[in-house]
Amino acid sequence: MAALSILSSDIDLSKKILETAQILIQSEQHRHYTTDIVQRVNRMKQEVELLHALASIIAIKNMKLAASIRTLESDLRGRIRDIDHKKHATPKDAKQRDLLLRELDQSRRFHANLHGDVTTLRRTHKNRIRNSVEHIATAYHRS
Repeated sequence: MAALSILSSDIDLSKKILETAQILIQSEQHRHYTTDIVQRVNRMKQEVELLHALASIIAIKNMKLAASIRTLESDLRGRIRDIDHKKHATPKDAKQRDLLLRELDQSRRFHANLHGDVTTLRRTHKNRIRNSVEHIATAYHRS
């Protein structure tokens, strides 16, 4: 009887050890999973910071480029105006005026494309940040 009681308590002890081991294993897996999530979050934060820096650099360069384009357009309009105000315009002047108008039109299209590229970049940047945040939130809800 004593042997059965010892055996029974050994079985209970073994069960408790197994349960404790399973809890420890699960908590260890959870810790690794949590560590993985934290590492992902940190990587995503770094990516967001890099995206912000890149967007700032591109915005500054685009502002400078846009200012140069506006200066060029102003110069072209001035040269076209000078030709228009000539009292005795020659066919050469008319040809020059047409070339200047084409160049002004190309400049305007380039300026519009540049503005569109900046808008697209901002939208892409916001979408990547939103996707990163949603990914992090999903990972935390799973854990």
